[in-house]
Amino acid sequence: MRLGGKKLRVAFVALYLALLYLILSRLFPRATMLPTNPRILAYSVLLALLAECVRAARLALLYWGGLDARRYMQALRARFAGNLAALITPSVAGGEVVRGLVIHGRVETKAARAITAAAVDSGADMIGNYTLALLALALGSAPAAPLPEIVAAAPAAAWLLVYALLPLRTHKRILERIADKLDAMRLRLLSSISSLLREAAHYETEGKMLAGALLLTLVAWLLQVSSYAVFAEPCYAKALGCVTETVLMGVIPVPGGIGPGEALLATRCAGIVSWRILYTVAAVAPGALLVVK
Repeated sequence: MRLGGKKLRVAFVALYLALLYLILSRLFPRATMLPTNPRILAYSVLLALLAECVRAARLALLYWGGLDARRYMQALRARFAGNLAALITPSVAGGEVVRGLVIHGRVETKAARAITAAAVDSGADMIGNYTLALLALALGSAPAAPLPEIVAAAPAAAWLLVYALLPLRTHKRILERIADKLDAMRLRLLSSISSLLREAAHYETEGKMLAGALLLTLVAWLLQVSSYAVFAEPCYAKALGCVTETVLMGVIPVPGGIGPGEALLATRCAGIVSWRILYTVAAVAPGALLVVK
């Protein structure tokens, strides 16, 4: 009975998504267009998977400070499992928590350091995405400019500041000071939180590792843009603007669901809705298989 209930929920979600896609195809026929050649779909999916594989290498670099086969496979599992968690959880931090727990290997207070590394890993994506969005803006190929760049300026600047302070160990002093204040309140729940903060404060990385992470981030984003360029947009400069601005608007919560910037992009970027669905499936499906296993 329980299995039947799960199947029913999956069928309901699939039906809901199909109806949503049908409605979007009527509202934005150009944005939901699909390539007729199946090889194009295969190439697009391959590039999407390569982008996620590069991001897995970045996660391993930021957590272990090095890369070998065993650590890379662990980071790859963490990357795909986190993608799934980010999709099905309402919290924007769901993916980072799962990635941290997977690379750490067990659920305990000491996993806070790994979760911190996963958060720093996600911050690299914001920095890379915003940098390439500004490049598209300079090239005149940003279709919704300057709305996404203005809206995302604050979080991008915040992550740049974090990356600047990490090599200086400034975060360690800040987190430990907050933990001291929580301990002074002598409340059990706050004491647990302070323990997590103290463990997170132990996360350290060198400047060259952060530089390497940002380089891998740019490679991953260029592969992601290439996935869309193969799918629908032969002009790479315009593909750069469509992908970076779509993702920038997608990470900013807006009332009522789809934001005006995303709607504007949907009318100006060919196949962008279909491509986003394809990329999401490619980035999430391996995580679903890991969960089943």
